[in-house]
This record gives sequence, C-alpha cells and structure tokens, in this order.
Amino acid sequence: MDFNNLSLGMGLLLSLFSMVVVFIVLLAITYLVDGTAFLLKIKDKKEDRTKIENQGDEKTRAAEQAIQPQLAALVAAAVSAYAGEDTHFVIRRIKRQEPGLSGWESAGLQDGFRRPQ
Repeated sequence: MDFNNLSLGMGLLLSLFSMVVVFIVLLAITYLVDGTAFLLKIKDKKEDRTKIENQGDEKTRAAEQAIQPQLAALVAAAVSAYAGEDTHFVIRRIKRQEPGLSGWESAGLQDGFRRPQ
C-alpha cells in the first residue's frame, strides 16, 4: 500500500479502521479496570467479614478493661475533695490513657520532623 498516493476512499477507510482499533483497545482497558475493581471489592468484603468477627473480640476485651466501680468512686472522691463543697459536677466518662511514647520513639519522631539541610 502506497501511503503517498492514497485515494479519498482509501484514506477514509484507513481512518475508520484506525478509529475502530483505538475504540477496541479503549474498551479492553475499560473492562480490565472494571474487572480489577470487581476483584478488589470481593477482597474488601472478605476483610469486612473478618473485621466484624474481630469486633466481637474487641468488645469482650473492652468489657474486661472497663473501669471498676471502686476506681470510679475513688476518682470522683478525689475530684470532689480538690474542687471543694461549693461545686456540683457529674463524671460522665473515665477514659484510660494510652501509655506515652518511649524515649526511642519520641527521638525518632523528632528526627523525622527535622528539615533536611
């Protein structure tokens, strides 16, 4: 085929053929993306099932780590003694604090926050 001496009909046919090829390739890419999303959604559903199962375990652990009534009464008495008799308050929630960072962890964070020179 001589591309220098193409007739009008052959040029249109070649253009149409090229557009069909591009359309087919784009369609294949679209189906590949949709297939990947479908497979990832299946994987996410499996992870959600395991998370739901683990949440039941976390609830039992949270119940085990709940604040004992004696400790709540002790905290309320300490706050009441500190505040005096004129104040009225209600303790709605007592939360345990997470342990602080170790020396190595805080040094690593500080080192990461430094700007490069």
